[in-house]
Amino acid sequence: MPSNPHDLRAFAKNSVPGKVALNTESHPGWPAGAPDHYGPLPFLSGPGGIKGFLFDGNVPSQGLLKKPIGACSNHVPALRPFFLSTLIPAAINSAMREESLKFLRTLVNTPSPVGHEVRGQRVWLDYAKQFAEETFSDTYGNCVAVLNKGGSPRLMLAGHADEIAMAVNYINEEGFLYVRRMGGVDAAITKAQRVVIHTREGPVKGVVGNVAPHLMKEEKEPKPPKIHDLFIDIGAADRKEAEKLVRIGDPITLVDEFDLLRNDLVVARAFDNRIGTFSVAEALRLIKESKTKVQAEVCAVSNVQEEVGLLGARQIAYSLKPDVALVVDVTHATDYPTVNKAQHGDVKVGRGPALTHGGCNHPEVVARLEAVAKAKKIPLQHEAMSSTSGTDTDAIFWTRGGIASALISLPNRYMHSPVELVSLKDLELIPELLAGFALSVKKGEEFKVKI
Repeated sequence: MPSNPHDLRAFAKNSVPGKVALNTESHPGWPAGAPDHYGPLPFLSGPGGIKGFLFDGNVPSQGLLKKPIGACSNHVPALRPFFLSTLIPAAINSAMREESLKFLRTLVNTPSPVGHEVRGQRVWLDYAKQFAEETFSDTYGNCVAVLNKGGSPRLMLAGHADEIAMAVNYINEEGFLYVRRMGGVDAAITKAQRVVIHTREGPVKGVVGNVAPHLMKEEKEPKPPKIHDLFIDIGAADRKEAEKLVRIGDPITLVDEFDLLRNDLVVARAFDNRIGTFSVAEALRLIKESKTKVQAEVCAVSNVQEEVGLLGARQIAYSLKPDVALVVDVTHATDYPTVNKAQHGDVKVGRGPALTHGGCNHPEVVARLEAVAKAKKIPLQHEAMSSTSGTDTDAIFWTRGGIASALISLPNRYMHSPVELVSLKDLELIPELLAGFALSVKKGEEFKVKI
């Protein structure tokens, strides 16, 4: 142990990595079966981390103890085994209220594969209805929460509920599953991942198979796999057994969940685009709690099937006929190695949300967002767009002859991967910006390009 028991950084240097479970060894003077390794510590840092699990932000992963855990824990209570996935970080380096953080975590951890968003939509509606006068869903599961019904103009705040996924496409004689892509799934990073197949009878666990390097043919440079090369092992003995468990068309998602990395940085598989649906629900809450009476009718929307063609946004925008729409989605952070800023722009995690200029972004709406951000001291980053954005903004702005629209984006490292990384501080600013915009709109106000 270090001379200062709180100095876990020094302790971590002598730790033994790679031990996931607690081991028991025979040591002179130790009780029989006493564990000699401690379990992983939570990724929490800074003052105010979960009490009893953190000291000075120095977090080792695994380590070998020189005393039994019972004795050592009297001096270093942080060394307690636990499973990170059971924690809800209530005190982190973020001003986000506990109920909101719990909602975000539940929303992210609830599978919502494209075309099969029901479970995630139920989570969203259960939360949003607290702040709405009316909630409803349409034919394909787009969900809406309305505040100040009958107000004018009608403002639509939209985020998409679906996540990229795969679907069972073929089952071979040995019982292995082959898949189709549903949205922008990267086959290369999907290999050797744990997955869940969502069947009508319930979830079925599986793994994406990966040939051990020892068994691979020697090649100068291995070719990246194609989606039809991937196969999933569900432990079935043959096709007959596999067909009792899964059907062709069953959706598949990865199992990675919400984790706090450090300070206010969090990682998960589906921030694209649970941060959007989270933001519009939180904006509704802020508007309702505001002392200022909103004049517009505000429709918070959690729409479906963005990842396969912006389909749900087109449906619900046509039905709602909004006068103005703000869309929330993720954008590529370019602040990590190998990304060309000259090509993709300069967007950093932790520097605030990004506002998009050009293309489908209405100049009057963008100008109002900038004015609101300035008044509320919300830092903004900026992106240029020549034509379309690849987000629901595109579908909404060309609906019914043109709806005044704008895109607000959260910087996201490693998009469409199991380890999407975002800043909670950046995320907290987006509902503030949405609510500020809604409260700035005057009764009957129109957003038109002035000629």
